[in-house]
Amino acid sequence: MYEMAKKENTQSCFLRGFISLLILALLDQEDMYGYQIVQEITERSGGAIVTEEGSLYPLLYKLQDQGMISGEKVLVGKRMTRVYYHLEEPGHRRLQELVHEYQVMTRGVFQIIQRETDAKERGMRRAGRGIVCRTVYCVRQGKPQHHDPAGTAQRLRVFYKAEQKNFDLF
Repeated sequence: MYEMAKKENTQSCFLRGFISLLILALLDQEDMYGYQIVQEITERSGGAIVTEEGSLYPLLYKLQDQGMISGEKVLVGKRMTRVYYHLEEPGHRRLQELVHEYQVMTRGVFQIIQRETDAKERGMRRAGRGIVCRTVYCVRQGKPQHHDPAGTAQRLRVFYKAEQKNFDLF
């Protein structure tokens, strides 16, 4: 239960940060009504991003107030109306700014993540080289004081684990 709530909370924090970007990007492609925007976000993200109409409309109203988008009521059927939202020129400019900001931020995040991953991989390669060298040395020496079966077994387990993860040890 905690893990599910934690995942939903994390996702909602991320969504609040870039949902305006997604709305503007969708409206840059075609005019849409609110529920259609919700469906498109879910569909085009492969289900990774799920939002609800209730959280979308305040953003649509805010974007309208800022002049980024406009809405046009269209009669659908005999009684029902839909508001189709349209991207205005200020919204198009803001979309370009948001895309650039998102790319910069994403690049920065991935650089941090990649450096950490690269550092771990370099550590595994160094450990792997050391394991192989020490193991070969001990075996070649053939002397009990140089051959530590428990240590060698531990080094081989680490070596095998690194090999399973496809780390290039050399």
